[in-house]
Amino acid sequence: MRHLVKAVALASLLIASALYLAGRSTHIRGGAPTTPRIPPTRHVWLTFTKAGANSPLGLKLEAMLDSMMMHSRDVVLHLNVISDVTSRDAARLLIDRLLSLHYPSTSSQSPENLKPTPTYSMYDVEECARNLSDIVQCMTPHFSSKPGSYYSDALFYLSLGLHRIAPEDQTQIISLDCDLRFKSSIELLFKEFDKFSSTNLYGLGYELSPVYRHVLYNYRTKHKNTRFGSEPHFSKGNAADTSNLASNRSNGVNGADAETEGFPGFNSGVILLNLERLRRSKTFANLLKCDVVRNLTKTYSFKGHLGDQDFFTLLGYEKPELFHTLDCGFNRQLCKWWRQYVDVKIFDDYFKCDESVKILHGNCNTAIAQNENYVLKV
Repeated sequence: MRHLVKAVALASLLIASALYLAGRSTHIRGGAPTTPRIPPTRHVWLTFTKAGANSPLGLKLEAMLDSMMMHSRDVVLHLNVISDVTSRDAARLLIDRLLSLHYPSTSSQSPENLKPTPTYSMYDVEECARNLSDIVQCMTPHFSSKPGSYYSDALFYLSLGLHRIAPEDQTQIISLDCDLRFKSSIELLFKEFDKFSSTNLYGLGYELSPVYRHVLYNYRTKHKNTRFGSEPHFSKGNAADTSNLASNRSNGVNGADAETEGFPGFNSGVILLNLERLRRSKTFANLLKCDVVRNLTKTYSFKGHLGDQDFFTLLGYEKPELFHTLDCGFNRQLCKWWRQYVDVKIFDDYFKCDESVKILHGNCNTAIAQNENYVLKV
């Protein structure tokens, strides 16, 4: 009996130690033990290639992750980093340095007060590219400026095939560019999945420049009343949800022409992906076929140069039911390059954003001031 008591005591000690090390604790309420709710793991996907820790891209990634960790201390994060041989060690060094800064290990804190430390996994870019070779073959002729250019690599179509690459237990993920800066918790972005309709596969914010007004020039010249490529006319607290446009197809009205709002296209700096739906969607699998892509670009006289973003823009107009539209504050782009080439009033109509800024996007190498409040209204 004495040996049995010792065994039970030892087992209890091991269980208590395991709970302590896992950062969990049991509480007694009314005599009944309870275990705190474990928050879900939030999966974030990033691409970091052809760069070192102190390269321009490395500095952008560091600033982005630094701001994310700063504002998301209570979120259980897992970073999924696609990298190459030359950049992998730099990515690890950069992430480890930020983890030690934001999540210092200390034995003086009680387990319930410890913040969940993010974890990360590395993926080989060449292996990922092989998994997407059929997609890249169909997309490159239509959405790349020229073979071998920045946007013609498989890297810039990864979001179209992440459902093939990500582990099966990942069902909802967010893909991010490196040139972002967080002003609030990434948990707010993950909460947008709760707003997906039953048909939504992706979530993106609008492009805040007239780039697709230019790309669609030939189509817009022939279709004077089209809203495709037009400014969105955001109103406070009411970003247009393109899924609402789907019901108009039965009336023969195409895309955003069915609404008073324009459809300026999407920006792929911030992308929400419902992987569970993407994996089983026959509709999406069919849309990735070469003949479908070719016919789609022909219909709209479309020749792009921005990779996956171009394809999302075409689909957003042709198949709006597949998309949830994020408000502009989740991808507040800062690039003003187009302001010098179009009428200032036209540019400002695209650039306007009245939503609270949650994520800043320094696209086209736009600097993001460290202490700028960025209340950006036109």
